[in-house]
Amino acid sequence: MDNTSSYHFSVEQLTYRSREEINQEKWDKFIDLSPTGWLYHTYDMQDAIATWPGKSDLSFALVDENDSGEILAIIPLHRINRPFARILPNCSLESMGGIAFSSDLSKKQKERVSQIALEKIRELAKEQNAEEIRFFLSPLTPFLRPGSQIHVNPLIEWGFENTPSQTYIIDLQKSKDEIWNNFEGYCRTHIRKAEKTGFTVRRAMGEEDLNIYYDLHCRTYTRTNVQPHPFAYFELIWKKFITTGRAVCFFAEKDDVVVAADNEAVFKEAMSGWTAAGEGKSTSGVNNLLHWHAIQWALENNLILYESGEGFPGETSGKRKGLTDFKKSFGGVLYPIYRGRILQKPFLYYLRKLGQSLRK
Repeated sequence: MDNTSSYHFSVEQLTYRSREEINQEKWDKFIDLSPTGWLYHTYDMQDAIATWPGKSDLSFALVDENDSGEILAIIPLHRINRPFARILPNCSLESMGGIAFSSDLSKKQKERVSQIALEKIRELAKEQNAEEIRFFLSPLTPFLRPGSQIHVNPLIEWGFENTPSQTYIIDLQKSKDEIWNNFEGYCRTHIRKAEKTGFTVRRAMGEEDLNIYYDLHCRTYTRTNVQPHPFAYFELIWKKFITTGRAVCFFAEKDDVVVAADNEAVFKEAMSGWTAAGEGKSTSGVNNLLHWHAIQWALENNLILYESGEGFPGETSGKRKGLTDFKKSFGGVLYPIYRGRILQKPFLYYLRKLGQSLRK
């Protein structure tokens, strides 16, 4: 967007409004039209994140009160309580998505609105006794997608420390055969093997499938010694995202027994892995089969991008290398994930890090 805009406002007109003060339909319509808005900004996503233990919603909007309450920016924001908070009473503030701006704003206007938003976030951080502020921008957000003219982390201009990562993205504006042939050879072999063994894939829908998914999720996390997410989290995904087409979940099964699941986010002509669960190595190849079905579904529904997930190409061993090899095997290209942080209390941050390293 250029530096001019037909929209005019003054700083004095902008008012902070918590998410609860904004009508959901108005909130989500704004996100649908904003090129800087992604699924992470949607109204229901804030409720989903808040189901996690220790997380609470602080999301807000900046509104032009002199223009019938026109929204100029939406900022998803959550407080995350720190472990051992009784010893070091603090938390962090996290924004999944960053600032979503009105498409009517010029570049200069967005800069001013972002300044006001960050002033408010810092104020909230002080009120909440926050140790740090973290922002995460999805590469599937329209203004950041492959082919954009942004080559440097936008968060740097807002005063954030640059803490980037990377993810594999597949261009779906190709034929099915082209995409299939771009898979690693062993990935195609795994898919054929799973099909030959008798595994089939179906869409997951309804309350019964929700219960099946959560049981599989709990068994997966218990097996890996990780605390399962609350049932309310997946219940909200089922009721607010899968039923509205903003997510699609696939089950892999054999003899009517579900052995693996893949839940994909769907928004603005793009698909991204959201949650997954599985029985483990005894079902080798099934996860490849699930992802291939997800990609085919995306093609059939005219999506243009598929994010297979964060990768760590520098890893030479361990779990991260295994995950990276799996995600890379679908032929995606590495693109940046823009992340950033502002340390509000550097001493507490590094003291906590030291404590974590000593407990290992």
